[in-house]
Amino acid sequence: MFGGAVRALAAVSFVVLAAGAADEAAADACTLPATAVASPSSGARLEFDWDKVEAGAQVAVSITGMPPGWDLVTVSSPALKEPVELTPVESPRGSAEGAGHPPGAPLGAPESSRFPRAKGEAVRDDIAPGVYPVRAVSGGRPVVTAGPPSSPDTPPCGTTSLRAGTYPLAVVSQHGQQTSSAQLKVAGDPVRHYQSWVRGSACCATGPPAEACRELSRAAGVLVDQCQESAVRALMLAAEAACLAGDFAQYFALARRVAALGHDGDAPATRLVLDHFAGLTATYEGRHREAGRALRRAMRLAEEVPDAYCALWAGQAAYTLGDAARAHAFAVAAADRARREGAVSLVPAALVYQALAALLTDRCAAAEEAALDGLRPARRTGQRNLAVDHLVVLALVSALQGDGEAAAARVRTITHQVSARGQGRPAAFGRWASACADLADDRPADALIHLTGMTDAAVGNQPNLGIRQMATPHFVEAAARCDRRAKAAEALRSYHAWAANGTSAARLALAHRCRALLECDDAAADEQFRQAALLHQQDGAALELAKTELFHAHRLRRARKPRPARELLREALQIFQQFDAASWARRATAELRATGAQAPARPGSRGSGGGVELTPQQTRICELVARGATNQEIAEVLMVSNRTVDYHLRNVFTRLGVRSRVELAAHFR
Repeated sequence: MFGGAVRALAAVSFVVLAAGAADEAAADACTLPATAVASPSSGARLEFDWDKVEAGAQVAVSITGMPPGWDLVTVSSPALKEPVELTPVESPRGSAEGAGHPPGAPLGAPESSRFPRAKGEAVRDDIAPGVYPVRAVSGGRPVVTAGPPSSPDTPPCGTTSLRAGTYPLAVVSQHGQQTSSAQLKVAGDPVRHYQSWVRGSACCATGPPAEACRELSRAAGVLVDQCQESAVRALMLAAEAACLAGDFAQYFALARRVAALGHDGDAPATRLVLDHFAGLTATYEGRHREAGRALRRAMRLAEEVPDAYCALWAGQAAYTLGDAARAHAFAVAAADRARREGAVSLVPAALVYQALAALLTDRCAAAEEAALDGLRPARRTGQRNLAVDHLVVLALVSALQGDGEAAAARVRTITHQVSARGQGRPAAFGRWASACADLADDRPADALIHLTGMTDAAVGNQPNLGIRQMATPHFVEAAARCDRRAKAAEALRSYHAWAANGTSAARLALAHRCRALLECDDAAADEQFRQAALLHQQDGAALELAKTELFHAHRLRRARKPRPARELLREALQIFQQFDAASWARRATAELRATGAQAPARPGSRGSGGGVELTPQQTRICELVARGATNQEIAEVLMVSNRTVDYHLRNVFTRLGVRSRVELAAHFR
């Protein structure tokens, strides 16, 4: 879709060791030099009949040892004038070499695994020296991906630059396992704009985002006269780096550059990027109707373009509009396409938006599962910046459920990296999560400090326009309690306009709740609380409904209406207990007692059998066991040691009378 050499290179350079990340052993080696990854092994082999390739040179390609069922393999590369099509040789089993046996094929190999050497394919005359990935596809399934330079003096991934020389190519089997490698040599001097592309993409994954933005912006400047689509994509990646750094001044500058590149007749993928930029820029500047039109166009265009990156960007657009269902669908499509295309780097990024889409509708367990599913491959492929994104989402999940201890532990794990690399977005996310935990523990002044300090890690202390908008309901809650109503009302005006022009009942519900918190008139506040509760119920957001009922009950009690307050509090308390939201349950219990009612005893945990009551921590461990998590994975989720998990499980086994994890899982399904 995105033409030229840069499109193919992008799929490789975004996770520099994509060739080795197909299996666990290679993925774990992702921080080593490429020679540790792309080593030859048994099975299929891609062969090139060249020692040194100059522009216009003739080349020949063959594949041997492919598994049965691959009827046609197409080998293509931006460096080649035309794709090379290879078909199996129909020769008798065990024929001698030279009697119809394909050159290089092992004697006695099955007919379906023999692919002849294609002659006469030429490298493009206009190609610049550098690295060009070769892609082999059979039946729409990728066979080949490329990796970084393999010369012994090449620095590890993330610091390499492109030079003339030898580059590894890995053949991947039908099941996605690396089976062999081949080499591609391109002669000439270093290609400067490709160096910038690779360095920028590597920094997006592992390094300082400000540096990534500079390098990708530089690459776009060189590419703009060669390939508009590639230049637009480079600017899109530069914009993502600017957002990661929290540098919105730079984002707006990039948006202006992109807007100047648009022309009539642009390809759908280019128009999608232009609309994405226009929509987010309008959102950040408060022009929400205009933003809605542009972002909806981007979503429609994504349906015309079968590209993983475009699906991801459409998911971002849908999330911005509050369309949780479509955000989730686009994120799932992006992950699926990335897996099919071998672009493993994109999978953790797509899972970030799966998690955020789940949080939008209050599905905390689904959000946590998606974030954990994204954290593992992000770590395995060395994408430290994406690992941080998943950790801050996990911190926010914990905080929204009132688990301040887990939220704080997760924020602490990223603090050093965020500060050292200038990552303003996760820093703002972390402060938002800390504020949510403060509010659950009834510490509004501390929450206000965290929310007003969101700019501390951003470039030039700029406010994070996106996260500030999403955190507005919590800012209003804290500010109203601290008698900062004027500031809260100003923030709410912008948030309400954003929510009203989107499609999210959840965001509109929070806007109504905020209005109720700021209302001076009791009757008007009651009406706003009721509107919020109806929207929560429409969206299925049970935990936020319980919080709204708690705030409404507090207002009713202060207005000397204890009876309706008790009804709301009993329902809220039951929901908090079902979610194991201990901090919120304590607040609801205290409020219920303040109405003169006796707080009900906490019921036995779900699935515990015989009314046996477990602690919230024990219940959470049992739920994770039921989902198939190991003790190590449970320890990571709960931020505790393996020994603590083992201790809790022994106690649970005794209390429930079970003897195995299988029996325990059956209780909690």
